[in-house]
Amino acid sequence: NYIAISRDDVFVQLANPAFDAATFEIWGALTQGASLVLPHSNMVLEAEEIEAVLTDHQVSVLFLTRALFDSVYSDSPDMFGALKYLMVGGEALTPSIMNRLVSQSVRPQHILNGYGPTESTTFTTTYECQLSEGSVPIGQPINGRQVYV
Repeated sequence: NYIAISRDDVFVQLANPAFDAATFEIWGALTQGASLVLPHSNMVLEAEEIEAVLTDHQVSVLFLTRALFDSVYSDSPDMFGALKYLMVGGEALTPSIMNRLVSQSVRPQHILNGYGPTESTTFTTTYECQLSEGSVPIGQPINGRQVYV
């Protein structure tokens, strides 16, 4: 209920296969009939190389950890503009950076905060990012689930 994938979508697997985010990248694409790009194994996770993969393969769905997102966004803030979905998670999002992205004219169609402990397999809650004066909310539970804090 937080993302609508079609056969026209293209994911890229940037997460280490041992990291739970890889389950979203791999199975999110394959179970929905979308394409999955596997970059070369010696790819350096820096803005220039990520931007090249996004452009060359017309990636439409991307997940990045908050730390990696903050780093590459500061180097190339427009690189995410062609995305249908940008999901950022793994730790609390940086409000000032997310506010800048949300305010840009060149930006993804949907910018999501994906929150969840590893034990819940990638995401437990999601939030479509908007301008915020404080911390970025973690959102609502996915797929009719309940969350207890």
